[in-house]
Amino acid sequence: ACSRHRCHHYLSYRKQQGAEVSCKGTETKATTAEEVEFDLPSSDRSYTALPYVVADGRYYYGEEDRWVDLGLPSGILWAKYNVGASSPGEYGGYYSWGMLGTWEQVPEDKYEDEVYGEYKGADISGTEYDAAHVLWGNGARMPINREFEELLNNCTFTVGNYNNVKGNYITGPNGNNIFLPFAGYYEGEHENDYRGQGLSCDYWSSTLEDDDHYQAYSLHIGSSVAYEWDGNWCYLHTTLRELAFCIRPVKDAER
Repeated sequence: ACSRHRCHHYLSYRKQQGAEVSCKGTETKATTAEEVEFDLPSSDRSYTALPYVVADGRYYYGEEDRWVDLGLPSGILWAKYNVGASSPGEYGGYYSWGMLGTWEQVPEDKYEDEVYGEYKGADISGTEYDAAHVLWGNGARMPINREFEELLNNCTFTVGNYNNVKGNYITGPNGNNIFLPFAGYYEGEHENDYRGQGLSCDYWSSTLEDDDHYQAYSLHIGSSVAYEWDGNWCYLHTTLRELAFCIRPVKDAER
């Protein structure tokens, strides 16, 4: 899509702690390589260069530092951060199931019609209703419910912190891990009506509930037994599609 636009070409340099400084290059076609001279802040920290372009207000990041292979039987890759975020500790956007815009971007009087007014299919992974697929592209998509089950059955879940953000480290069979921040969710009864931030999180799957199309599957992770259900604090369940959760993309490994 970027080839049809005039895009600004950036190089973004992130400290390991997540802080970021940017240097803007000249306006150019997104497909054109260029060198940019810049000064890094004096520090003993190491930096990672990650190129991205901006088109129509959207950020399209390079693939070098986005995906993690957890060594799962399916071979799928999990993203390091959420849709709308740029590092593992950021919450990112909150999306109702099947919606491409965050809750702030949908007028309140049209919200339920947008969420429930059209049947989007039993599974939207990789479709026009998949926010990860549409906003990220390059093979990114929402995880289907059985891919969350694969995490639960093959990985260890450990509560921890990333840059002072509380969340859960999910470690795969090969020792690699991803961090899911306790972003809570947005309920939508009042402006800025966020619940559970710093305590728990729900992440959307792309799969509808079989018998109730008003609900879809999500992965719930709690921070303690106070947020457990039926003896578990990490589980797959179904919830109303109008609730706004975070999305952690996956990508099929190239074979």
